[in-house]
Parts: sequence; structure tokens; C-alpha cells
Amino acid sequence: MFLFSLIVVVAAGCKKDAVATGNLQGSWYIKKITGINGFTSTAGLDFTNGVFTFNNDGSLDYKEGMGATYKGTWNLTDINQVGNCSTAADGTQSCNYFWETTLQLDVVKVGGLQKKTAYFEFFEFIDTTNFKVQLVPSHEYIFSKK
Repeated sequence: MFLFSLIVVVAAGCKKDAVATGNLQGSWYIKKITGINGFTSTAGLDFTNGVFTFNNDGSLDYKEGMGATYKGTWNLTDINQVGNCSTAADGTQSCNYFWETTLQLDVVKVGGLQKKTAYFEFFEFIDTTNFKVQLVPSHEYIFSKK
């Protein structure tokens, strides 16, 4: 009985990745980029427009707004992060831990050498056709299903 319970718990722990990965497959575009922490310009960002096609094998096709085509990879990863920590009067330290989903994008221009990359934190589905991510510390992106 204990082994069965353990298998159920382990399988449930993996479900988030499978659901997120399955829901991400397909074509998406950047709906909105919002500056955070005082950032307002999008200058210098590798991704500001275009269509992203997330394939189930981890490959990524990206067509920039000006028509350039890129190919590469994408990866969703769950990372156990340390949140706020506090120290009690007796000197013991206590920290809050939380799971964060990150999205890594790496592409290279077809027929060229130009590379674009982004490591987004705080990946979260808003609903079935929109997700948001943060390019810490500067911008929050909202992607919409095409």
C-alpha cells in the first residue's frame, strides 16, 4: 500500500510539467511587453515580436516580425527557489521555498549566425490561450495563442 501511495504522489508531482508542455505546443505571438522595476524601453531585448512555434520534441521555430526565420530549442524547467528567510531569536534560520517554472528559448537565424536567447522566469498560464513570463529584472511578457 505504501509503495502504491508513493507512486501516486510521484506521478502527481510530474503532472504539472506534462500539462504545461502539452499546452505550450503550437504557435504563439507576443501580445504585450510591460516594463517592470523602472524599465520602460524594449531596446536590447532579443524578442519583441514575431511568431513562436513550440514543437513537442523541444524544437522551436521563430519568425521575427520583419520576416527573418530562426530555429532552435525551448525548455520548461521547474526550479525549487528560496524565498524570504528570517532568523529567530535563538539564531535558527527559516526560509520559504517555492517552485518556479522557467522557460528557456535559444534560436539561431536560418542561413546566418545571429543568435537570440531568453531565460524567462515565473512562467504561468493565464488561461488556455495566454501565458505570462518575466525577463527578470526588466520586463513581463504576455504571449497569446495564434
